Amino acid sequence: MRRFPETGFKLLVSNGGGDPRWSRDGKELFYIGLDQKMMSVELKAASGKLTGGVPQPLFETDVIPLLEMRNHYDVSSNGRFLFAIPVQKASAATTNVVVNRTADL
Repeated sequence: MRRFPETGFKLLVSNGGGDPRWSRDGKELFYIGLDQKMMSVELKAASGKLTGGVPQPLFETDVIPLLEMRNHYDVSSNGRFLFAIPVQKASAATTNVVVNRTADL
């Protein structure tokens, strides 16, 4: 994370995950780790300084970070998660059309 506007301050939250989302109260940052686990990091601001806690795994996901679409989840106001899951493509079904069928009789 970086302060905006830029001041040179940086805080490393994760070195193995991405696509972060803030909790609605701004006290946690969520991201999906390379092991496909939803992670949570508690953030605290005191005396004008921001500090991050130890990342905690919350649950396993089916999302492969960095390979799948971005913005594939969000956090609701009650703290629940909403995932956008791609719909599996149906196999192409073959359709046979018989023209002038009565001629074969």
